[in-house]
Amino acid sequence: MQKIRKYWFIIVLALISSFRMFLAVNTNYAVISGKFDDELAIHQGYSLICGEWLGNYSYTTLIKGITYPCFVSMVKLLGFTYGQGMGILMILASLIFIRMLNIFNKNKFFLLGAYIFVLFNPGGFGGWTALHIYRDAMTLWLLLILFSCVFALYIKRNLPWKESYWWIIGGVVSFTL
Repeated sequence: MQKIRKYWFIIVLALISSFRMFLAVNTNYAVISGKFDDELAIHQGYSLICGEWLGNYSYTTLIKGITYPCFVSMVKLLGFTYGQGMGILMILASLIFIRMLNIFNKNKFFLLGAYIFVLFNPGGFGGWTALHIYRDAMTLWLLLILFSCVFALYIKRNLPWKESYWWIIGGVVSFTL
């Protein structure tokens, strides 16, 4: 019983995250036909898995960037479904956000409320971006990671850089994606 009291916050986060993952995995994702959007990203991701870089070189090779095809191929190579990959990204971004909030507000109930608010925000269920296989589905979550890392760096600006290197790495990686 004491262990449950000690770890209640982590247990509740795990339960909420499991429910969000359940929703992400059981969502029916659509592929809306778009020669230069959805289909192109899926085809380029498949080409990466096959070792063909981004397919045949043409004017469409880097028309939309490489981030989303890399994400799609990495999810497939790791053996996850698309829904699982997006669920992991959503949960990771939300956890990074509440970790940033934890810097200046240690109240567990506040952090839990913020986690629920961010993880279940309407943008994460938007029909035009989040519910179909599309490169903009990642944008909300990568921006949340970037915002969290930059804000945490601003809060910790007077501390030695060694205390902020994870925030620097997270900001640089999310910005480059």
